[in-house]
Amino acid sequence: MKKTLKAAALFSALMTLSSLAGCSDEEQQQAVKLSKGGYVESVMEVGPDVFSLSELELIDNKLTTFDSMFCNEYVIPYGDSKVKTSVNQTMKKIEPSDGYMTLLASSENGYFISRISGASFETEYLLLSSEGEEKKLNIDDFIAHAEYSESGRLFMVGGENLCEVAENGSVKPLMTVGENVINMDVIGDNVIVIDEKGVHFYDIKNDKEAEAPKALSDFLAEYVNKAGGEEVHIDMCKAPNDSICIACPDGIYKYILNGNNVEQIVDGVSCSLGNPSLKLSSIYCCDDESMVVAFDEGTISRFSYDPEMENDKAVVLKVYALEKDEVLSQLINGYASQNRDVKIDFQIGMKDGTTYEDAMKDFTTQVLSGNAPDLIMLDGMDIDNYIDKNMLCDLSSFESEWNKDGKLLDNIVKWNKKGDKVYNVACKFTIPAIGADSDDLKKLNSLEDIAGFIKDNRKQYDDRFPLMYFEKPEQLVKTALIYESGDIFGSGKIDSDKLEKFFSSCYDINKYNEKEGEYVSYGYDGNEMSFVDRLFNVIREDHTVAVGTVNTFNYDLNILESLNGLTPENNADYKFGTGRNGKVFVPKCNLGIIEAGKNHEEAEKFIAYALGAEPQKLAEESGFSVNTDALSWFYKKNENDINNFYGYDLTSLDESKTFVFDIKWITNKQAKEFDEFIRALDTPFAVDKATEQIIVNNGIECMNDSVSISEAASKTVSQLELKMKE
Repeated sequence: MKKTLKAAALFSALMTLSSLAGCSDEEQQQAVKLSKGGYVESVMEVGPDVFSLSELELIDNKLTTFDSMFCNEYVIPYGDSKVKTSVNQTMKKIEPSDGYMTLLASSENGYFISRISGASFETEYLLLSSEGEEKKLNIDDFIAHAEYSESGRLFMVGGENLCEVAENGSVKPLMTVGENVINMDVIGDNVIVIDEKGVHFYDIKNDKEAEAPKALSDFLAEYVNKAGGEEVHIDMCKAPNDSICIACPDGIYKYILNGNNVEQIVDGVSCSLGNPSLKLSSIYCCDDESMVVAFDEGTISRFSYDPEMENDKAVVLKVYALEKDEVLSQLINGYASQNRDVKIDFQIGMKDGTTYEDAMKDFTTQVLSGNAPDLIMLDGMDIDNYIDKNMLCDLSSFESEWNKDGKLLDNIVKWNKKGDKVYNVACKFTIPAIGADSDDLKKLNSLEDIAGFIKDNRKQYDDRFPLMYFEKPEQLVKTALIYESGDIFGSGKIDSDKLEKFFSSCYDINKYNEKEGEYVSYGYDGNEMSFVDRLFNVIREDHTVAVGTVNTFNYDLNILESLNGLTPENNADYKFGTGRNGKVFVPKCNLGIIEAGKNHEEAEKFIAYALGAEPQKLAEESGFSVNTDALSWFYKKNENDINNFYGYDLTSLDESKTFVFDIKWITNKQAKEFDEFIRALDTPFAVDKATEQIIVNNGIECMNDSVSISEAASKTVSQLELKMKE
């Protein structure tokens, strides 16, 4: 399948847009004629089962990439033909039978590979010639970055050194780099290394470290700093006319060596680069000056310049969200690609360490100064407070546009309906669940039941491993709040007694969760939403309970519905809801329109787009769709065997037993039952970030024995009452 998206215009056109920054809002909304010319993105999929695509390289005069953990080879066409897929027989011959190998670098002359034994987990590094000659290297360091130069020289980062690997397998240190290397690229006669300290240049021709050009160094350092603690995805390549192309989620940039400017030539908002579900792997500039970008997941994009592409008139849509959100980011990406006349100004309030309180002050200042956003994602915000202050538009006035033919789950989309008025709509939803042994599950109908279950099991069995996994106490409190918020806030005011029971349950879960003195980590981040990961622990370990939310078909629901095929059989089971209430859901990506915004018309179009069938298929891992046509599309995936995963295995933490099962897409019967269930959901969980943080902070204090449980409850009530008065 191939599709075409229009990407950003040339830098001159982008500069025209950026010059609007000094204009008034009214002037920005005026139509501005852009110059002709821009890049067109052609998107190709190499296949559904790609682990991770390797660096794009010219091999035998063909642009080639590989699946870095398997032996599949992909040749990228120049025309409209499909990507050519084959098995690289040279690598296939050395593939281990009891482990796995990873391609670190490729060239016309051969490959640089790491190979891990499945029995000993020992890693060996080897050079493999294109004829199949194998040469093992004496390397002790972990190697994550390696690349061949155009002349065939192999460079890698090992330890805290940039090194060269000779044909005989010897390793020569060339330059000291930082401990945490983010990226390494060989570009013409230079090796560029980005680490936590900055940018390093190595001059290949003269075999010495060189000074990095200031403009390029500043640009890369700023990009890395902006990412903060998040994983950085960036790649560079040689481009015509002694220049460098830089690809990242923000777009594609060009830098002429020794120049003073780094220029953006493709805007990531309007192409696949800005899609948060795709992880950038590599960029390659072709002789015809088109650019090819590969993503780990198996997507390939070619950007070709079209001098006759019309750039329509531009309008500005201001979008605001407290935090980065995958659903909203994908919706913005898709909307921008279909509406070339719209410039989307996307603002994240809590970026770069900004606190919730400061973000809210900045947001209020924007609204009062006449610079309000048009569209707002209300997740984590006090929605009802904004409704009471008449800050949000009534969306029911154009419901015929965003709910055409009644294709939406009204009980979820309009979960916060006020009489006949709708001030926000949910674009996705997740469902809380409880998991345990089938006999135990019947007894777990509240957070208090779960806490008692864990406490009793700890005293009775004294298991070594955590009974319910949470890496951090705040994740425990956030998850627990989903299960008890209905009781705590159900009467419209804070119930102090129930809040005290809530903290008591959190205290017991935290205290009895792990065997005293034996901290155990399962090796994943323990996000409060990871229900299926915790249910796996119910299968692997006795006396365990699982909580969290079920978020998607692909990983969550299909696994849950496949558990009856476990070999050997297991009594692990689950139920939706929070125990006493089986109809709870979490509305996600709640969109509203700010009354003080100046572009209601474009905001209305965006909401209509966001709730459409095709956009609802995006960001699948972040929640279930609210569009029934999109849901039907997911339901019918079971008709294609390619969506099944066979022979999935789970081994207990003490390695005494292994369970095997096939993960199959839900059947038609299961889809029908799920559809009936979600149409009956009627209890939304939505707590603003300020309220949540007050409860979390006091919960942690009592779990740390800094205050008593009753003191934590009393303190929370006082703080929440004060917040309500404000």
